Amino acid sequence: MKTAMKTIIRKTAKLFTVFATLAATCIGSSTSRALVCLDCIGDEGGGSGGSPSTIGTLSGCVTATEARVNTAVSDTGLLWTSRSGDTMSIRRVLIRLRVGGSSTETFTMTGDDGCYSVTWSRIGGSFPASGELAVIWASPDMALDSQQTTAPSRLFTIHDGPLYGDLVTTRSVSMNANTTRNVTVTSGEKEAAYLTAEEFYARVVRQSATLLNTMKGVAVHINSVPFSAVTPNALDVHMSGGTAVANAFTEAHELGHMVAWRSFGLALTPFRADFMDYMCDSNPTHSWTSIECEKAAWNEGFASLVGAAWMWARSAPRPVIPVITSGFNLENGTCTTPGRNNEGCQAKALWDIYDNPVGDDDGIQGRSMVSITRVLRAYPDHCIVPFVSDNRCSNEGDPIGLNAFDLNALNHLDFRGNWSAELGSTQIPLIDAIYTQNSLVGGDNN
Repeated sequence: MKTAMKTIIRKTAKLFTVFATLAATCIGSSTSRALVCLDCIGDEGGGSGGSPSTIGTLSGCVTATEARVNTAVSDTGLLWTSRSGDTMSIRRVLIRLRVGGSSTETFTMTGDDGCYSVTWSRIGGSFPASGELAVIWASPDMALDSQQTTAPSRLFTIHDGPLYGDLVTTRSVSMNANTTRNVTVTSGEKEAAYLTAEEFYARVVRQSATLLNTMKGVAVHINSVPFSAVTPNALDVHMSGGTAVANAFTEAHELGHMVAWRSFGLALTPFRADFMDYMCDSNPTHSWTSIECEKAAWNEGFASLVGAAWMWARSAPRPVIPVITSGFNLENGTCTTPGRNNEGCQAKALWDIYDNPVGDDDGIQGRSMVSITRVLRAYPDHCIVPFVSDNRCSNEGDPIGLNAFDLNALNHLDFRGNWSAELGSTQIPLIDAIYTQNSLVGGDNN
């Protein structure tokens, strides 16, 4: 009898240990923790049978200290209002979470408040779970408050150097059922480049679904060229080291070129719309005071218009952009070398078409970036390619029929002609008045 009783006691103790182990697995090492294990024992009917799942939510906010140098005048309508040292929310940036012991990656993005939330799970394990939280310096092409387990395509990505490859800021994190992990980053070139690009997309590109769809997959390269900046094709913006911090408007200007190339349907920068076009004043560079070929002047003026749309509201009474020490006022500034061959005059005329200040004296109102890019999309696609163009695109003044030699294609008169074709001729007299007011008299109009 004693032996039988001892056997019963041993079996009872062993069974109690089994249940205690299962309970510990399901509840964790502390009774204060939430349930961390689902389906620990399995379905009574003989289901999947006992693969534990650890689940939880990781949330937090991503911030940086503003490092960009804002030399603009603080005035009514200024959209870029941050100063060095301000705390900045990193909005709509790509977030990746890798959970230790699992091959699954989860992707989401911060919202307009700079905050994120990721729901994660893994098979097996208990709290706390180890993870790697990554801020990938890219804006994903996905809806806010959504998440997915495959890497999303990007609206734009920041790269270090001329080649491609994600710039990533990582943090190790220990996660319970609900864990908060904020990320504060040290400001530098990549953060500055991201902030300007994100603001550019928010203020300019997101004006229409069509423009947003046009501007997907842009690559912004920092520390990639020895000179200030260049946009050689419809994919890449290249900037020298320090430009993103010291000259944020330059990045917005280059993204303005990207808007043009994408809207024109081009793969490469229009031939001779680069430094070779500035042969008109025998100067290999361009500036607000230089004399340039009509094509170069218009292209640079357009890029500055779009950069100004990042910086200033359409109603701004004094839209001053920091291109020279004293700034250049697009509303009532004076071109130092007036004429259709000056990019400052071209930018002023385009701003008059775009803007909408109180008491607007140019007669054109309600024409936003949506209207302007619609006109650019009306140009024949690939219109820079020789033999595949018309007089609303190129060949003006081309002596031998090869528009590679046409220094005035895509000028202000081409823009005027495509405006009439796309939006109607009603406002053409108003555009003519704007051109005259800004010294854009005459031009190559073959």
